Amino acid sequence: MSIDYKSHFPNLEDAQIEKLEKLKDLYHFWNDQINVISRKDMEHFL
Repeated sequence: MSIDYKSHFPNLEDAQIEKLEKLKDLYHFWNDQINVISRKDMEHFL
C-alpha cells in the first residue's frame, strides 16, 4: 500500500517522503518482532 503524502502535506520534499516510507517499514518490522504498537490492524496504521 502506497501513501500519497503529497496530497496531505504538499510541502514535503522527496527526501522526507523517502524517510517516511522507511519509517513505515521499520514500524512494521519491529512490531512483528516485539509488538511495539499494540494494534491488531497494523495495515491501517500507516
